[in-house]
Amino acid sequence: MVNLSFEDQSQIVEGCFQSLTFEGKLLQFTYGPLSPLPSRKLGLKQKRLGHVLFNFPPATVWQYSRALPYEKPSKRSSMGRLKQKGLRQFRRFKKHSLKSILSKDLRNTDAP
Repeated sequence: MVNLSFEDQSQIVEGCFQSLTFEGKLLQFTYGPLSPLPSRKLGLKQKRLGHVLFNFPPATVWQYSRALPYEKPSKRSSMGRLKQKGLRQFRRFKKHSLKSILSKDLRNTDAP
């Protein structure tokens, strides 16, 4: 899907959703960390369902569904969401590491 033109992607996705019920979902298995479809341009909601880390190369499973008329598409791109998730994980790691260092220092100091 990544290597196809937008017109080809649009036709394939439209064909898939024509054969599904309105609540139907399209699953995409890809080897990249980012969504293989431009979901906002196609009027879809996307959700990363998970990773298959033991696969070589590691794979990602994406779920697409029709966006309802009253739902606003996400403003943040896939890359922006990945960066934000990485930043949250880094902050958690930093906070946890700092706590463990401080607790070791407090245990190792001799009180007078």
